[in-house]
Amino acid sequence: MNFIHECHEFCTLYSYAASWWGPEAGEVLHQLHSQHWASLNRELLEENGKLGDVLFWMRAGGVNSKLHQTMSWAGDQVVEWSRSDGLKSSLVAALSLATGGFGLSHSDVGGYTTIPQLGLVRTKELLLRWAEYSAFTPIMRTHEGNFPQVNHQVILIQVRHFTAQCGTVTRHRCTRTKTPSSSSAA
Repeated sequence: MNFIHECHEFCTLYSYAASWWGPEAGEVLHQLHSQHWASLNRELLEENGKLGDVLFWMRAGGVNSKLHQTMSWAGDQVVEWSRSDGLKSSLVAALSLATGGFGLSHSDVGGYTTIPQLGLVRTKELLLRWAEYSAFTPIMRTHEGNFPQVNHQVILIQVRHFTAQCGTVTRHRCTRTKTPSSSSAA
């Protein structure tokens, strides 16, 4: 399967506390802006005949974002196991998004946010378990994290072999299903 994948999520930079021009609260406008951003991205792909070739994802959105974005992304999880912002949060996010109509979602294998000062660094075990989970998501995408020098990385021989096996599961599973961009909401 050959396609371009991109993260289009810069709409999350709006502050809830900002002064806005209308009566709506910052929380409402934040979600509306995300929906409009997703709509614009999809419109550009459609106008240029690239909708089936480019898969874009966002971590922010509102109720109607599912009509426009091709995939959701869980965001920059902490390199830990917790349900609040670690591996478990990715699974909870995927299930929650699916019940809300966002059928396609993924997360960075192994997480992203590392805080060495608090002992939050990616371990080999976490990376391997996250890879196992990600093998059953539409995209198995790795990320070195914000402190790559302290995180366990896929490039390590024993980890690379394991993630290649998980990738094989993903590849075989994807050949029996629709391509990610054609199975999302229109």
